[in-house]
Amino acid sequence: AAFLLLLTLHRAHGCPSDCACSGTTVNCTGRGLTSIPSGIPPSTIVLLLNRNQISSISTTLLDHLDSLKTLDLSDNALTSLEEAQFAFQNDAVLEDIRLDYNQITTVSSSLLNGLTALKNMELSNSLISSLPSNFFAGSPSLEVVSLTNNAFSGFENSVSANKLQQLILDGNKLTDYSFMDTSRSAPLQWDVARNPWNCDCSLLKTYTTLRQNPSFTLKCGNSDAEHCFVCSTPANLNGQSIFSVYTELETCPTVCDCAGTTVNCSSRGLTDIPNGIPKTTVTLLLQHNQLSHLRYPTYFNYLTLPKLEVLDLSFNQIRALRNRQFSKLQALKDLRLHNNRITQIMQNISSPNLHSIDLSNNLIHSINPRTFENCSALVEVNISGNNLEYLPPITQPQNSTAVVNWYVDDNPWVCDCQMLNTYQHLINNTTLNVACDSVDIDPYKPCIRAGAEEHTAFGTKPKPQKLSKTCFYQTSCPSSCQCIEGQVDCSNQQLSNILWNFSTNASEIYLNNNSFVVPLLFVSLRKLVRLHLHGNSLSVFTEGTFPSSNKVGVLSISGNFLRFLENDTFSGLSWLRCLNLSHNRIMHIDSDALTTLPNLVTLDLSGNRLTSLGAASVSSTSLKSLILSNNFLVKIAMTW
Repeated sequence: AAFLLLLTLHRAHGCPSDCACSGTTVNCTGRGLTSIPSGIPPSTIVLLLNRNQISSISTTLLDHLDSLKTLDLSDNALTSLEEAQFAFQNDAVLEDIRLDYNQITTVSSSLLNGLTALKNMELSNSLISSLPSNFFAGSPSLEVVSLTNNAFSGFENSVSANKLQQLILDGNKLTDYSFMDTSRSAPLQWDVARNPWNCDCSLLKTYTTLRQNPSFTLKCGNSDAEHCFVCSTPANLNGQSIFSVYTELETCPTVCDCAGTTVNCSSRGLTDIPNGIPKTTVTLLLQHNQLSHLRYPTYFNYLTLPKLEVLDLSFNQIRALRNRQFSKLQALKDLRLHNNRITQIMQNISSPNLHSIDLSNNLIHSINPRTFENCSALVEVNISGNNLEYLPPITQPQNSTAVVNWYVDDNPWVCDCQMLNTYQHLINNTTLNVACDSVDIDPYKPCIRAGAEEHTAFGTKPKPQKLSKTCFYQTSCPSSCQCIEGQVDCSNQQLSNILWNFSTNASEIYLNNNSFVVPLLFVSLRKLVRLHLHGNSLSVFTEGTFPSSNKVGVLSISGNFLRFLENDTFSGLSWLRCLNLSHNRIMHIDSDALTTLPNLVTLDLSGNRLTSLGAASVSSTSLKSLILSNNFLVKIAMTW
């Protein structure tokens, strides 16, 4: 009898066979489940059911979880929440529900009934077009609701009767602000970026009212900038920000001083760029503030300052730059970004009239050689005082014959054979003048590895060696790799730093299952035909990674964290036949992202988060195999 009692207790309080239990957490993530498993312990506080194939929520299997606080059902196959309320209605302690990355189209009006402790609800990346009018009534403690990337064209739900602090509706189909309750007195943050706004007089009037109500904050991702809300209609305002239309009526930001064409916002403790900068501004001073990021969609992507020539963003906390960050500032000549916290320059800084850019005293450890190729007027680049060990062969700005002065002192240069190639490239390119401690680079000067007891940037002691005598043959193999003839295998080495000393004869490189977060540069490897980068942590893949003339035929970037494929991402890879992009997090492909691959035969996009695929996205006439399984596709518009 005692044995039977123990067995009964074990079954009652055990762990489902398809899950892993630790304390009060039950982890059933990625187990291929099609339904919620039975036998979940009643003491469970955190229940993780994400990344499965669950298509419905049982009305009984969760009723006994009286201690449940966190429920994660994201990335499943749910299409309706019409009956899901029965699973939650007795759970008065539940605080966090995640239902994002499903295919939900309908939601029950009583879904949240009884959830008096609920604070956060995630319903993003589905197909929801509306919510019941009394949807929030049953959850008085609700603070944050995310409805990102759905199909809302309006929002008629009252948000005045609860504690809601943040409502995220970016990436929907909203066209006006009429759904906002401007009489609300409690603070509420609206994130409504990336919607097709109709910029008529009514919208601008509402926009003005919202700006005057201190209880409302319009958000753009992690930025307070209101300028990322872009007009879709009328046609004459298409592509312009609501902010820029509004600021035509303003004179000077209240936190700044304006004198003539100079706007001085320096040393004001700003965490975002202020509203109301006049279109006539020539010099904009924003140094010595607390600006920390310039993410997409950013202020400078949409701001219309046609006369701006000087932009000073120095002495802030900026960490990253986006591709073509300043391309809208067509008159910009002087860009000051020194004394920030920028770690890498992998983007294309596209500004045709830019004369000088100061990136000194940051944390930069790598630079894309094509970063400045669209800056045809460039004459000065300062990258001194960073963490650069290598300088890649720099691409000369297009349509330019001017001498470009590079200031590169006070970096921990590693003077090896790879660096010698760069020196020779710079010396042979008479349009580049690289200065270090006011001395032009000479590749045949004595040089030592950084970290010696005493050295200059291209050191002279101790025990100097002439690189010209040691670098005749570039057949080196990285210390963490195995090299057999033209094959280099660096897989499973937990590598995170960029490797430079690949043999120039390398034809196949395997870098699988490491920890790279940025794409490596292979500009010197003209014999490379096969490259494997799957199983890393890449979130971006930029143009300029490969030499302009290459024969790469196989490229695998599967199992990374790519979210978007931008135009020209794979430009120059005209020989590419097989491209594996499976098991990333790709949600969107720009129309021309893959059109530069004329010989592409196989394209694997399986295991991503695509909801649609246009004909222009994949237009290669040679394509024979296109794999799209395990996505969220609801629309495919293409011909073969």
